[in-house]
Amino acid sequence: MIATSTAQPVAGTFKRLNVANYAAGAPDSQMLIQADELVVENTSGLTQRLSSVSQGVETGVSGAGGIDTGVVAQGTGYYVWVIYNTTTASAAGLFSLSSTSPTMPSGYTFKARVAWNYVENAVAKRLNRIQCYGRRCT
Repeated sequence: MIATSTAQPVAGTFKRLNVANYAAGAPDSQMLIQADELVVENTSGLTQRLSSVSQGVETGVSGAGGIDTGVVAQGTGYYVWVIYNTTTASAAGLFSLSSTSPTMPSGYTFKARVAWNYVENAVAKRLNRIQCYGRRCT
């Protein structure tokens, strides 16, 4: 007898991922995360595929849509995450100092790291200007 198995998608797998904070009129403290599809994962290794992802994340906000803990610091790098709450079926962006285990807001159990950026000016909460298409950032 031959056993068959189904491959589990890898967290962070994407289709047409775009992460940027350069848009005209957008504050320097925001990043926009967009993807046609993005796979997020929980601590048990289960995955969820999100479609039509479009999330903002802001350095001056705490929790979902902002920084996971504390306040932003000048010259400090932050990982950019997409998090997902299965109960409300809602996604959000998240900044974290952690590359592996961000502090998740209540109800959010799935996550995928999508980018990294650093704060140039803590008073203005200004991020470095970047544009990422997939895994290439400029």
